[in-house]
Amino acid sequence: MVNTIFRSAWRNLSRNRLHTAVNMGGLVIGFTIGIAVLLLVYSQLSYDSQHVNSGRIYEAYVFTNGPDGPGINNQFDYSAGPVIRAEAPAVERSARFVDGGSHLNYRNRSLDIPVMMADEDLFRMFTFKVVRGNASNPLGKLTDIVLTEETAKKIFGNEDPIGQQLSASAGEKLKAYTVSAVVKDPKLSTVKFEMLTRIENRGDYTAATNRWDNHMLALYVELKEGATQREAEQQLRLINHRYQAGVYTDLVKKGAKPDQNGDIYATRLLPLSKAHFSVQVNGHKATSYMMVYTLLLVGLLVIAIASFNFVNINLATAFTRSREIGVRKCLGAGRNRLFGQLWYESFMICALAFVLSLLLTNVLMHSIDGIQRMNIPLGEILLNPKFLGLSVVLLLFVALVAGDILRG
Repeated sequence: MVNTIFRSAWRNLSRNRLHTAVNMGGLVIGFTIGIAVLLLVYSQLSYDSQHVNSGRIYEAYVFTNGPDGPGINNQFDYSAGPVIRAEAPAVERSARFVDGGSHLNYRNRSLDIPVMMADEDLFRMFTFKVVRGNASNPLGKLTDIVLTEETAKKIFGNEDPIGQQLSASAGEKLKAYTVSAVVKDPKLSTVKFEMLTRIENRGDYTAATNRWDNHMLALYVELKEGATQREAEQQLRLINHRYQAGVYTDLVKKGAKPDQNGDIYATRLLPLSKAHFSVQVNGHKATSYMMVYTLLLVGLLVIAIASFNFVNINLATAFTRSREIGVRKCLGAGRNRLFGQLWYESFMICALAFVLSLLLTNVLMHSIDGIQRMNIPLGEILLNPKFLGLSVVLLLFVALVAGDILRG
């Protein structure tokens, strides 16, 4: 019976080629645009989800309630990280993260590739998949440098990069490094890099390591199991009073008043899950929730319009098939069988259009740089249970409505 319904549905679709092409074309365009937009939304909402300890990682920032009003700064000095790790009982690890320059020399070739610098603990806090080399401690030595897959290919081509020697920026000067590991490109991570080495290699590190007034680097902390954000921030207040008492004195002299938490100057913590969306803390580098949810609404609306357009076209052609349906009823076609065939035709168009849309979206993802940089494999999305469930529900609903209109 199913085979008969399928052959009959295919014969009707083939006979009405123009109607089928218009329906298919509208759905493909709508689904492709909608899926591309939804993939962009998915990429934004998936930020930092690969980090196993993300629930305990926080980005540190400084709050100042000055005479001109509150202000926020996410830049720290070299001293802050080690002192916080040593003197805040709630903090298990800390990692400083700073730009080291963008020059690289390898076999008489000069390339401009950004070099980022961080503490050794960065790889214990954040989860970056090591595909080659030292996976246990990629920054164990001061001379170690970690590359992303894309950067390794750019520098070494098809050569094995592990153990290779190169010279790269360490502030204002170049320093010799040995490639210790290659990781997958961390494009959906707040912490991004192309090349990464130890922060101690930076040229000004020794001179500025005990200063508290050289604000230039980002700081991340990982709390111990069971420690709370509130507990950690209270400990950071004590550290600030201990090491930066002069800052409080200067602010009070200028007329600064405590805020509702009693703070004139305080180091606060932002959960890593919110870091990518905090425009207040990370400025232009952040993406607002409003933009993401607006895009989500646009993507769903485009898919809905394509689906309603498909239903409307079926409604318009229902009159042309009324004779065929009437003849089938006179010949004894049951209500359920008649509905089954009409629904099957609608479902075939929807399913085929959806598959073509996925293929077209995949082409766009690999041909347009802006979409390609999302770095989301289409196969990963297809295997996502939520995506599969919503797709099946959408296809069944649209085909059900369209088939019911044709039957009526």
